[in-house]
Amino acid sequence: MPIIACPVCGEKFERRTNSNKYCSSSCKDKGKPSKRKNRCSVCGKAMQGNLNPKSVCNPCRGVEPSGYTRTHARNGFVSHGSISMYKYGCRCDGCREAKSDSMRDYAQQVKAKHGIGPASVSRRKFKETHGYWPQARYGYDIPHRVRRAVYERDGWVCQICGGLISRDYDPYDRLAPSLDHIVPQSSMLLPDHSEANLRMVHAVCNTIRGNGVFSDDEVRVRAARFVS
Repeated sequence: MPIIACPVCGEKFERRTNSNKYCSSSCKDKGKPSKRKNRCSVCGKAMQGNLNPKSVCNPCRGVEPSGYTRTHARNGFVSHGSISMYKYGCRCDGCREAKSDSMRDYAQQVKAKHGIGPASVSRRKFKETHGYWPQARYGYDIPHRVRRAVYERDGWVCQICGGLISRDYDPYDRLAPSLDHIVPQSSMLLPDHSEANLRMVHAVCNTIRGNGVFSDDEVRVRAARFVS
């Protein structure tokens, strides 16, 4: 192969292929027209990724590149401050702000189309399918069919205070329905999640009872100011 001069640094080197024009990868990056239009907002260094004025390169962040960015770092640039990097686990300020902006735009689009936010849309679809609002999940998740069966069995009446529970309740209301373990989970080595050990109660009654510290009579007294 012929010996040619590098068009960037002028150093002579042996050309190994017909397309080889530069003596090194660094000269190649400097000589070829850059497609990396994104730049670090601190030092102005060219980076690969989406255009984002909040992008910050690894050296300016004072961290060592790792994982997805290691290959890019070998070539002298990294991708930060974009949504694409957020999904690879990058949690720098630029990537977090880019993700927040994206989610904010998505929420505005959903609200413009449905009149409510994304969370409300999914919750309403759940209620249309199962007949009740989704409940908070702690530990074991009671199947929907079991929860619905217990609600219908108890006639939508709180089994502690005896108060009625509306089917069209506000899921964030203290009087919303919830499932209570008659024998608390904390007192059993293997908690019993069967219908026989479940009953329908107000959320506030369930909260006051806790892990069985108070009896039903004591709960009724404490919950009276919320239920009445």
